[in-house]
Amino acid sequence: MVVFQRTPSAIGERDNRPTDPCFGESLDPGWQLARMDNFQAVMLGRPVDEDLVADSWTRFYAAVQNPPRKQPDESFAEYLRRAEGLDYEIMEHHRRRVAELVADEAVAEALKPYYRYLCKRPCFHDEYLSAYNRPNVRLIDCPAGVERITPMGLWSTARRWRSTCSSTPPGSRPSSPRSTDEPATTSSASEA
Repeated sequence: MVVFQRTPSAIGERDNRPTDPCFGESLDPGWQLARMDNFQAVMLGRPVDEDLVADSWTRFYAAVQNPPRKQPDESFAEYLRRAEGLDYEIMEHHRRRVAELVADEAVAEALKPYYRYLCKRPCFHDEYLSAYNRPNVRLIDCPAGVERITPMGLWSTARRWRSTCSSTPPGSRPSSPRSTDEPATTSSASEA
């Protein structure tokens, strides 16, 4: 599998884990509404006794959206610096996670996001980054993006990557075929 990446995403832990078989027995009527209200309160920066969801949304997204309030003895510039520092620490956490999970240092470096946390929509997945350690997964880092998609493959960084199958994000449209290249005969992308 070949992944074409224009800009790396911040991939946080989803933290999926098995559900305790006794979980349902421990719930009181109205638990779901209470959990939803708790999640919304955390996301809006309202004080709660306990974060019932305790996932990456409530740890990272809510923290950046609702940095600790400005202190009375703090200048507005100091407050903004503190909020920027919080954002930076969250992104450092994501970059450290990439370094810990991706064995190839060059691939890991290409997967590290260097921008403000909410510059791109944050993503959450437990296996995405470690998938790059598999021998059948390859990252094509193409900051300028995929230039065009033709029946013969994808073009990026002035190269054609032959492929018989590709998946593009919603809203993407392949260009008109302008190439006289022979159709690809392999089932995975390869440098042509």
